[in-house]
Amino acid sequence: MMEIDDEDWDKIKHLNLRINGTSNKHTKYCKAIIYKNCKYVKSLNIHRVIMGLGDFKTDKRIINHIDGNGLNNKKENLEICTTLYNSQSINKHNCNIGHISYEKNTDKVKRRKQWRFTIVVNKKQHRKRFLTEQEAKDYRDSFIKELIKKNKK
Repeated sequence: MMEIDDEDWDKIKHLNLRINGTSNKHTKYCKAIIYKNCKYVKSLNIHRVIMGLGDFKTDKRIINHIDGNGLNNKKENLEICTTLYNSQSINKHNCNIGHISYEKNTDKVKRRKQWRFTIVVNKKQHRKRFLTEQEAKDYRDSFIKELIKKNKK
């Protein structure tokens, strides 16, 4: 369900709205399809309309959804930014950064019960095992802080 501020309703109430899940595999966006004389003219993302930006072909500025949810189009969740900043998955707080899972003992594997932290960075998978879930969460937090430091350099 799309969220907008009350004052932005007048900007979009006359538009033909659709959910677009094909432009990004991580989130869905709301877009408006514009027709003139029963013919397709163009489509606009609602977050561009709300922030007062034109079509991307004419205005190349990028809008970032701070919480990573493309359907949350409230002004406090939108920010105009660079392409590089927007493409960094670290900045998307809603994304699953690092997966922590529990490994059970099997007949083939004779291990103690373990927690595994897995993350993929630049197509390279990083894995590490821990005895407790809290150790895995602490390692994930420190790993992400180090990743952010490296990206800022």
